[in-house]
Amino acid sequence: MAFAEQVSNRAYKAELGPPMPTRWQMRNQPPLKRLLPYPATNEIAKAIHSWLRFCSSLGIPPGAQTNLAAVFWARTFSYTNHDVSRVAPVAQIAFTNGTRFEAINGVAFSHYAEDAMYSGFWQEMTPEERDTFKGKINKDWKELARDLERTLIRSVGIPESLLTPYSFTVSLGTPREIGAVGIKRLVLDWRNWPRNAGREVSVDETRSAFAAEFDLETGELKWINFHDPNFIAALRVAQAKEIK
Repeated sequence: MAFAEQVSNRAYKAELGPPMPTRWQMRNQPPLKRLLPYPATNEIAKAIHSWLRFCSSLGIPPGAQTNLAAVFWARTFSYTNHDVSRVAPVAQIAFTNGTRFEAINGVAFSHYAEDAMYSGFWQEMTPEERDTFKGKINKDWKELARDLERTLIRSVGIPESLLTPYSFTVSLGTPREIGAVGIKRLVLDWRNWPRNAGREVSVDETRSAFAAEFDLETGELKWINFHDPNFIAALRVAQAKEIK
């Protein structure tokens, strides 16, 4: 013990700093190096205005940070995504509270709440991080999906004829009965699954119109993202009519 104390007194002890953030926590951290360009400031201002209308039509609270002053520039960038647009880049705009959305030519087509579960490095969450999303299941996920479809048609401006070929299926999470306790988040994906195909159909044979994450305890929509350019064009037309 005496010898160990001498060694301890002579050795350098580095002070322990704060613990390293987990991969999932890093989704809201600035990247080590910027690889993609910033969107123009006037484009961001236009997109924020569109995003606020998008949230309002869906009945989504946008959060406390909704202006240029709250933009988290380290996570705001433009990139190319030919699946949704071949003529203009996609702008991802993030806020310092973790909320973010995407837009094309100033038209917002997605929303991610600051407490969305299935975003960022969700696959690498620790057990403790996953436990924060446990709760009691109070809502029927199929009814939440049908409510969203009705809202898209009545309030958002998506034509019913555009939505008809698509049906929802579970993409991420586990459906649970009302009253059960467990992970309360579920992601549904609307795809053009063939009806009466008479065989098993691979997901690769279908295309996605949009996907959404629901909180099955509160019924809240935590994120929604449109993947089909036709739906994004319908959003643009609907918002243009609102402006007129």
